[in-house]
Amino acid sequence: MQTVVYVVSGQPDKVAPPTCLEALIDDLCHADAERLVLEQDDSLAAADRRIVAEQLRFQDNKDLRYTHMRRNEEPLLWVGDAVAWCFQKGGPWRADVEPLIGEVRRL
Repeated sequence: MQTVVYVVSGQPDKVAPPTCLEALIDDLCHADAERLVLEQDDSLAAADRRIVAEQLRFQDNKDLRYTHMRRNEEPLLWVGDAVAWCFQKGGPWRADVEPLIGEVRRL
């Protein structure tokens, strides 16, 4: 398993998630991915759907399917959370997850 860490620096906290999601959709479209599972956060679900739909239209991608699921419904969501936490924490935590990080994208 490999992860991509998306990093947004110097922007307000509310700017980072949509910026990362747009980059993720772009990457998935270029990789011909078939499925995306986003973690269900009721306060962000509508915005997530809007961003994903806009990006899929922009990419002219009709094949990528996406859904929201809770962490207990899709255990692979835990991997992203753990890698992001360790990456942010730095030091030995980052070193521990380094084998799982395929790329760090600074946006």
